Amino acid sequence: MEDVKRIKSWGVDLIKHDFTTIDITGIQPLTAEQQSAHFIDGKRNFYDKTRTLATIIKDLYGAIQTAAGEIDVIGCNTIGHLTAGIHSVYRVGNDTSGQNFEWTKRHGVNSIMRLPLNNAFYNVDPDCAAFTDMVNAEINLDYLELCAITGMTTLASVTPHILNGDELKRIRGIFQLADKNQGNYGIKNYDKNSLPDTYVDALGNEKKYDWDKIYDGSRTVLMWAK
Repeated sequence: MEDVKRIKSWGVDLIKHDFTTIDITGIQPLTAEQQSAHFIDGKRNFYDKTRTLATIIKDLYGAIQTAAGEIDVIGCNTIGHLTAGIHSVYRVGNDTSGQNFEWTKRHGVNSIMRLPLNNAFYNVDPDCAAFTDMVNAEINLDYLELCAITGMTTLASVTPHILNGDELKRIRGIFQLADKNQGNYGIKNYDKNSLPDTYVDALGNEKKYDWDKIYDGSRTVLMWAK
């Protein structure tokens, strides 16, 4: 709590805490069953065995949010159903990438499948659009726009001077849309595609994206970084 209060005192208005699940379990959790088995087998446990693991984890999240006060906290590598009702934002998927849009498509666009959770348990964060000279700006802007029109967390990491005039104009428009907090587009073909490309609002207006218009790397073996 002292760490979070110190960060808040610097004037930030958004804090992301990451990897606490790995800190707690001591392992890279692959599935909930494997994580639970790690504790059940007696390999690792907390001193107070009268308290459940879920209660201990929720107390940690609660302590972080209490120290943060009114500012938003993103829980990353946290447990979704335990985060709900405590943190306002939750990272639902793996990292996006400034090295290869194929990675962003696989983990960022695919995370849009968690849209039904958005503003029900927390604001869903599918991770940022990462603008570098290695990723096509147009399709990255499509991904960022998608976050805005659906009302999901809309974040970008932009390499300085990487965007041209038209691209800067579009990114400003996207953030202006996100700031209005009126994103109401939902997935049209939810049950047929793990990379949804068509979205519809309450009035029946459609937005369609082509996630395959840019191919920039292997579809089987990908690296997040160089």
